[in-house]
Amino acid sequence: MTNLVKEAPQLKEEFEDLIQSDHRDMIVFTGLTWGDIEHLTHVRLIIEPHITSLVDTFYEPILAQEQLRDIIDQYSSTERLKQTFSEYILDMFQGKVGQDYVNRRIRIGQIHHQIGLNERWYLAAYNHLQTEMLTILLREMETAEAIKTYHAFKRLCSIDMQLAITTYIESYSTSLLHFNEARKAQNLKLSDTAESLKTQSDLMKEKVSTQKQETERMTTSLQQLLKDSLAMSSEMKLTQDETTTSIKRLNEMVAEVEKSKNQLGHLQESSINVGKITQTIWEISKKTKVLSLNASIESSRAGEYGRGFAVVAREVGNLAADTQSALESIRAQIADTQTHVSNVNEDITALSERALAMNTLTAAMNERLNETSKRVALNYEAIEQFSMFVSDYQHHFEELLQEFNSLTTLSNELTDLQLTEQL
Repeated sequence: MTNLVKEAPQLKEEFEDLIQSDHRDMIVFTGLTWGDIEHLTHVRLIIEPHITSLVDTFYEPILAQEQLRDIIDQYSSTERLKQTFSEYILDMFQGKVGQDYVNRRIRIGQIHHQIGLNERWYLAAYNHLQTEMLTILLREMETAEAIKTYHAFKRLCSIDMQLAITTYIESYSTSLLHFNEARKAQNLKLSDTAESLKTQSDLMKEKVSTQKQETERMTTSLQQLLKDSLAMSSEMKLTQDETTTSIKRLNEMVAEVEKSKNQLGHLQESSINVGKITQTIWEISKKTKVLSLNASIESSRAGEYGRGFAVVAREVGNLAADTQSALESIRAQIADTQTHVSNVNEDITALSERALAMNTLTAAMNERLNETSKRVALNYEAIEQFSMFVSDYQHHFEELLQEFNSLTTLSNELTDLQLTEQL
């Protein structure tokens, strides 16, 4: 108490400096005077024993809320806050109400704001604190003195509450300012993003549109290719049918050639047999001629008796000579016929071989045509499937274009929204 008396002039000066500061209106409005502060220093010893009760009363409504209790436990602890608030209450009875006092109140308000203690709970707690203080004062003092002390305490509490509320407001204002700045930055970023999105969307839409046109041209080409493949397949089928008919006719011709070859063989064999018979007849006629000559000789020897026989022998000789002459002609014709038959047989054999070779070649060509026709059919199916894929691909491009149009619309809406918020 002695120290307070010694420090009173300095403390009073600090309070008067505070009145001359930015806090003047607040102090004048509450009616707080140096006399109030000085009076509170005189009852400090009475209040000190009741600090625990006052602190518990202050935090009782706060700790009754589970949400607030969780917030306190998350950022600090109940005991630490109670210890700090005990020092806070005793500070009100020190007589040191200057700029440092204000700074300490502002700091406490900032702490409560940072941990998420809403201002309505803060004010409600102050109301409980004032009620408890009045109860203690009425119990420890005369009524008049208790009322005087209570009003002094209440006016100082009012200063504290105003400082706390101001701190809350400034913190909210700062948070709101930061929020607005963040929102502006976000809006600017959103605007840039929307513009970039629109640019990219337009670029991609242009590329997709170009790709869609290329796909349409590809589809047209594929359809023409399908048409040409179908026509080629039909022509190859017709060619294959004609080739099959040609093979059939070649087989028939080969059969006819073989038949003619066999008939020529029989003819050649008959000619050989005729030649043999002719040779036999020629031998007989030759012998007959010799016999006729011998008969003529014998008839000459017989004289008058052999004259008739000589006539017969001469006629027989003439017949033999004519027969030999005819046989020579027949033999020449048979030889010529055999030569022609042999040549024809060789030609027919060569023709048969060529026909067989042509038949083999045509059959191979027909087989290749058949394989090619199968490949064309497979290619046709593959082209048809690819055409369906390209059609689906084209459909996806159309859907993608619609998505890009929606994206462009969304970008425009975002830009318009950002401009509206700026206005």
